[in-house]
Amino acid sequence: MLTIFTIPPKPFKDHISVIQKNAIKSWTLLEPSCEIILFGDEEGVEEIAQELGVRHIQNIAKNEYGTPLLSDVFTKAHREARNGILCYVNADIILLQDFIGAIRTIQTLPEAYLMVGQRWDVDIDVPWDFSVDNWQKNMHDYLKVHAKIHPPQQEATILSFREILLSLFHHLLLEELDGITG
Repeated sequence: MLTIFTIPPKPFKDHISVIQKNAIKSWTLLEPSCEIILFGDEEGVEEIAQELGVRHIQNIAKNEYGTPLLSDVFTKAHREARNGILCYVNADIILLQDFIGAIRTIQTLPEAYLMVGQRWDVDIDVPWDFSVDNWQKNMHDYLKVHAKIHPPQQEATILSFREILLSLFHHLLLEELDGITG
């Protein structure tokens, strides 16, 4: 059904490790289960991928400053994904089961779609307790009290059917090339 992919931007150390691990762990608990691909070679990515039972693709192209090229990641995600719906999610975004509800809704649309999500900002500085049956209700309750909706200028989730994804990463490639030559 769904392949979620990301590039953890920072090493899995200290507080950043908690944030990224909470997010990726939440993805592994979605039902039906999703394929999850972590891209990159930041410290700890391989170990977290093994611990959580998700795929890891280490070798990705980078620019001269060491920044991963999104066009390469999107190309590899398209090639490697085992599902028809691909979703890029920032590595600090916790997904709840209602996300799958949104996926089911867009599955009723024609194949040409691009869905962009808006996130809630909240500080969770400890490992979330995913072992309890009601962890998602606990998360919803926590969000009601502590979270605020993020302004729409910086979106974090891109969901797309493969053909739209191809068009999107070709656009990203042109932007990257323009940044190199311009």
